[in-house]
Amino acid sequence: LPSILGNYYGNLFGNARDVAVSVHRRIEYLRGATRAYVDALYGSTIPPDLLDSAAGRLAVMRSPTMWWTQDGIVMGTEGNGCCPLNCTHVYGYTTLLERLFPDLAMDMAYSNFVRNYDPAHGATMRFGTGSWAIDGALACVIKSYLCVRQGDPELKWLPRVWPNIKAQMELLYNKFDDGTGVIRI
Repeated sequence: LPSILGNYYGNLFGNARDVAVSVHRRIEYLRGATRAYVDALYGSTIPPDLLDSAAGRLAVMRSPTMWWTQDGIVMGTEGNGCCPLNCTHVYGYTTLLERLFPDLAMDMAYSNFVRNYDPAHGATMRFGTGSWAIDGALACVIKSYLCVRQGDPELKWLPRVWPNIKAQMELLYNKFDDGTGVIRI
C-alpha cells in the first residue's frame, strides 16, 4: 500500500480557498467542458436508460469510491464499505474507465501487474491483501488489453506490465488447464 493514502488534490491546493480561486479563474472553461460533456452524452442516439446507467458509473470515478492517492495511484472500493482498494473481481466487470479515462485505467492495471503482483498467484484480488479470485485475475488481463487499445497505441506502457501479464496467464493455465487449452475451474 502507499505509505499515505491521502488525496492527490492535496498536492495541488493548500486549502479550500485555493480551490475556490482556481475554480473562479477557470469557470468559463469548466462550464464549457461540462456543457460539451452533457451535450455529447445526451445528444447521442443511445437509449435514455443506458445513458443514465453510464452517467451514474462515470460519477463514481470522482467520488469517495474512487480517488487518486497523494502519490498519484488510482484506488477504489466497491462503494459500500467492502472490497477495499482495487478489488479485481469488482472493477473487472466494468470497462468504462478504459474507454473514457485510459490513463487512470492504466494506473490501476499497473497496480495489478506491478505494484501489487504476487509471483505465486498473479494479480491479487485486493491491493495489499494477497487474496485471489479467478474472475478478477482474468479481468485484469482483458482490461490491460483494453488499456493498450484505448491509451497505448505506441506500446510504451505495455512493456511495463507485459512480463507479469504473461506470467499470470502461465499460472492460470498451469493451475486450471486440463490439457485442452481451456481454463476450467
